[in-house]
Amino acid sequence: MASYVGQRAIAYLRWSKDEQSTSLGQQRSVIARWADSSHVEVLDWMLDDGISGTFREKRRAGLGRLLERPVVGVPV
Repeated sequence: MASYVGQRAIAYLRWSKDEQSTSLGQQRSVIARWADSSHVEVLDWMLDDGISGTFREKRRAGLGRLLERPVVGVPV
């Protein structure tokens, strides 16, 4: 199993009201539990509420914000 101790992450949540039974709250809870047990610090939560995954990132504000963030610690 990989060690994530000391790592930082940005969480992305998406819920499609027509196609998904897992709510944003449930997704957030699962990610938070994983991060806590893996000793990962969640720096930010990006979300798209009620947006289909078939929409491009321009229509999914949370995904767009995530993709615009710089990746720290990754060589260019």
